[in-house]
Amino acid sequence: MEEFLQPEVNLAILNRPPPSCADALKELLGASHPCFDISVAGAEDLQDLPSRMRSALGLRAADGEVLYADVASLAGHFAHLTRAARVQIHLHKVLSDNCQFFHVDKVEARLLTTYAGLGTQWLRNQDVNRRALGRGKNSRIMLDGSEIQSVPTGAVAIMKGERWNSDGLVHRSPPMSRDSSARILLRIDLKR
Repeated sequence: MEEFLQPEVNLAILNRPPPSCADALKELLGASHPCFDISVAGAEDLQDLPSRMRSALGLRAADGEVLYADVASLAGHFAHLTRAARVQIHLHKVLSDNCQFFHVDKVEARLLTTYAGLGTQWLRNQDVNRRALGRGKNSRIMLDGSEIQSVPTGAVAIMKGERWNSDGLVHRSPPMSRDSSARILLRIDLKR
């Protein structure tokens, strides 16, 4: 994932299968408002993260420990890669496509992984009309002939936002329909 630090790179993807925590994910998908949001700083906070998640989410599934350990590991790797003094961790169930328009996040850097459901969609730099961003028309943002890319479920995406010293990644939530299932999404933001 070190390629993420190169100036011309705005996205690094680590393809991996989803961690083996199907029962925990099923429990989160069935919960009315599962959400975990915390800011952590330093190795001590990261070591304590699984315990804090256990207390906040209260998962009964035995494989919840796999999920807690995965979140802590990803937070540690992201903090190390970005040299972050602090990271903001947000694990939640997504029920809508409120990020339906292509955009660049208003952060310096962000890690996303979708544990359940469809992964984040994104566009290659050469497929983007950046002048059309923020105007609510995906058809104007995507250049003719461009293809929407998707981060696979379970894969880890680290992306640059608009506060990085280069073009941030243009992306969106996958469109949801009546037949779409909810997503379990982990978002970790770099905090300075």
